[in-house]
Amino acid sequence: MSKALLIAQICHTINAAYCLATGDDSQLPWNEAQEAQRQSAVMGVEKYLENPDITPEQLHEAWYQHKLGEGWEFGEVKDYENKKHPCMVPYDQLPQEQKVKDYLFRATVESVSALIQSIPKAPAVSQDDVIGELRTQLTFAQAKCAEYERLLGESARNKVVDGVAVRYVGSRDFVDDHLFKTGLTFVSGQVRILPKELALKFDQYLEFEIVPEGEVDTAALPVDDTGSVMETLKQQQLEEQHERDQVLDELDQIADIATKKDLVAYAKEKYGLEYSSRKTEAQIREELTAYVQQFGTQG
Repeated sequence: MSKALLIAQICHTINAAYCLATGDDSQLPWNEAQEAQRQSAVMGVEKYLENPDITPEQLHEAWYQHKLGEGWEFGEVKDYENKKHPCMVPYDQLPQEQKVKDYLFRATVESVSALIQSIPKAPAVSQDDVIGELRTQLTFAQAKCAEYERLLGESARNKVVDGVAVRYVGSRDFVDDHLFKTGLTFVSGQVRILPKELALKFDQYLEFEIVPEGEVDTAALPVDDTGSVMETLKQQQLEEQHERDQVLDELDQIADIATKKDLVAYAKEKYGLEYSSRKTEAQIREELTAYVQQFGTQG
């Protein structure tokens, strides 16, 4: 196994651990990862080995140009089949947690490369010794990953903090966002700090504009409730989805009841509904289904 490949595997493992710590569980183990992803990691390691003074910005630029040459473009969700990637933007436009990945990558390559260089090329050093030292370095790097996550704090857990300033410039005194269903409201001239992807969507409409960086002192803005409003809406959506799932499960259960007698008993026991014996099984099932669709599983 080449030096670059070995280091790339360690970098990939640490990156996956960091992603998991920030809520992204999409990173597969090295052996299951896309070939393009593995090659990208090896290429990044080779770039550093060729130029140990390379900066995280330069690492990202090299990665960006390589991907660009392969036909990749920006996409909100990583999509290998259609060559879309959320990091296909200039380095200064990356979210803070993505910038941390570049620093983490560089630090890992630097430390593991130095370790390999320090191992004497003598028979006395066994493969087990090398693996043991590498595991120690991996543990150290993972601890660094956890420290980066702690330092990121809210910016890693609440993307709104390091978002993009968006101003409402429409003619109305007050507007309620029904377009993207965020639950946010704006008054004339109000600035909110939004996640980049959402800010770009708002910016497509004449009533909103992205505020140039440096024009607004975000620290001087009134208390921004954007994060809490969006979190509340998210919880409401989760609860509504849970209710919909319960209704679907209940409808499946009603569909599985085999006899008219059991349907009548179920409707009375669970919902207090009584059906005439003159109704057919199909009629009772249809009415009970409509009742659950209208009133939910609580009746």
